Amino acid sequence: GAVTGAVGLGLGLSWIRRRDQGALGGGVRDDATGFFAMSPVSEAVAALLERQAQMAEQIVTVMRGMEGLREELSALVREGLPAAVEEVRRRTESLAPPGGPWGGGRRRRGLPRRRNSDSDGSDSIYFGASNGGAESEGGYATARGDSDDDEDNENSVAARCVTQASEVGGEADEELMQLLMEADRLHSGDASSREEGFRILDQQRGTYSNSAEFLWRLVRGYSDLFEMTTDTEQKKIYAYAGKEVAVESIKVNEQSSNCHQWYAVMCGFLADYETTQNRIKNGFLFKEHIDRAIELNPSDPLNYYLLGRWCYGVSQLTWIERKVAATLFAITPMATIQDALANFLKTEELKPKFSKANQVFIAKCYDQLGDSGNTLKWLSCASLMDNGTAEDEEATRDLEEMMKNFRV
Repeated sequence: GAVTGAVGLGLGLSWIRRRDQGALGGGVRDDATGFFAMSPVSEAVAALLERQAQMAEQIVTVMRGMEGLREELSALVREGLPAAVEEVRRRTESLAPPGGPWGGGRRRRGLPRRRNSDSDGSDSIYFGASNGGAESEGGYATARGDSDDDEDNENSVAARCVTQASEVGGEADEELMQLLMEADRLHSGDASSREEGFRILDQQRGTYSNSAEFLWRLVRGYSDLFEMTTDTEQKKIYAYAGKEVAVESIKVNEQSSNCHQWYAVMCGFLADYETTQNRIKNGFLFKEHIDRAIELNPSDPLNYYLLGRWCYGVSQLTWIERKVAATLFAITPMATIQDALANFLKTEELKPKFSKANQVFIAKCYDQLGDSGNTLKWLSCASLMDNGTAEDEEATRDLEEMMKNFRV
């Protein structure tokens, strides 16, 4: 009703303004042009009506936004209350001793988390946020990457795989090692190679479902498929399937940095397919799992790039977006553009020329900080790099736009 009334008010003011432009205040019609010459009084009245019409249009926009927000908040309440009750019950059960009134049974106790002293950035980028562990739904926009690219020669890949294959015993060790090496090799190739890499892993998922190293590579394969397809429904299928495997990989080995890393990546892919509540919730989950990945492997540049992307996104949130997040989860996401820059620079420190997108984001951070010298420096560096992923292609468009603004 209020929106309809505001629309009616806007239309009415617009009609009155047109009708009275020559009639109010003694306007005189010019027969040659068919328009009225406005007297000073009529000009003032017309200006007032114009301002009222603009205000009415703004009211319409605000009311429409409030109506949409009201409907969305109603949906959040319907979805969120049952989940909140279940969360309270789950947390209460976790406090009960084995065999207690909530149903005993043995529980696997999590290892205490160690704060990584080598992590970059200020304390503001590290806040605890957990909403039900690794099985929540939703996501936060992020990037594709591969921690195995730190070393490009086959000998180093083989050395890692020898250690990883020890998860299973007997002759299966050698078979798993060969499979992991082949999957890594195919992943570093073109689109058809990555598709083949996923296929050979998918065929063996029943055999190696107890291997975290196998499972996170399978998640990586789903990530490849997600990025290569342009079909929205297929993307959604790959994202959900990949996240399910990522959850299983963490259950198999919570101490694997790659498992946490790829869980976060898949959450990011789900951002376009979730409700607002789940997007926010999984934004916190994304941060939690990337922090954990850094604790477990502080030398992986991809982890810092992903954390940088999270910080950058949070730094761009509006006041109302922060308030909605705080209202739903009692935690306000906090990160600054300086935090984002620190993580992007850490990525570059660990692996120079990590990606074109990383260098463009460094330039964006310096631009927002008003440092035109470093902005131009990193724009120039990024312009010399090739596109390796779809994200690099998107970064190239931002790069070209920024170059125009700087008249480079």
